[in-house]
Amino acid sequence: FDSGRHLDFRPALLEANWLMQQSVPIRPTAMMDLSDGLSKDLPRLADMSGIAGYQVDLKSIPIQPDSHLNSAIGSGEDYELLFTIPPEGAHDLTEKWKTEFPDRDVTIIGHLSSDNERTPLTGGWEHFES
Repeated sequence: FDSGRHLDFRPALLEANWLMQQSVPIRPTAMMDLSDGLSKDLPRLADMSGIAGYQVDLKSIPIQPDSHLNSAIGSGEDYELLFTIPPEGAHDLTEKWKTEFPDRDVTIIGHLSSDNERTPLTGGWEHFES
């Protein structure tokens, strides 16, 4: 757990607003912040979207220096956006994003699917765990 990065962050409010101003296929079909970690928030996003499965390319997950994959997936309080767009919008999104937000990365980490298969993810923040 790297508490230092949680003290120095910039919420993605401008980016979220910009995304909502885009047209299909770049406009998100679902979006939330990563407050409890990808391992907790991705299943929530999929469930609330009515999507049964998701596949995550674990090699694409951004990892902070001096951190590791398990921390990147499960530490929580990321203050980053997790959103879905139609697959045909991925290339245009990354190109427009680079122009609009050159100092903030966007990363495609996988896709939602209609099957029940889900990439196993562990960790995440449990609010009421004793």
